Amino acid sequence: MPALPPKTCNHPGCRQLVYDGSGLCALHKRPARYKLDYRKPAYQRGYDAEWRKVRRLKLRMNPLCERCGKIATVVHHKQEVADRPDLRLDIGNLESLCFGCHEIHHNRKKGSMLERIKIKKNDA
Repeated sequence: MPALPPKTCNHPGCRQLVYDGSGLCALHKRPARYKLDYRKPAYQRGYDAEWRKVRRLKLRMNPLCERCGKIATVVHHKQEVADRPDLRLDIGNLESLCFGCHEIHHNRKKGSMLERIKIKKNDA
């Protein structure tokens, strides 16, 4: 079988030639074992049909983020399910949050120092 003609890497701004047909050069390819999430599947962590019902109920009760007032898209457990599985479906242990506030709470998004202080005050 004839070799594929080389093409430039699909990564924006990269001009490396790619010979294997993958579309990305060695610099921009992810390793085969690279995975974004090593956790168990959601259903094994307690996020089942019962959870989805409680989540919908909480978002109906509190459709706005309880921290900033934007539209809430995430229901957050105040006490983690891993620590308190008995409170997994307790409405009192849940908080409606927008995606941004939830990411800041878990330190997955760099927010301003004022936002971080506001979140710490709410947790106290």
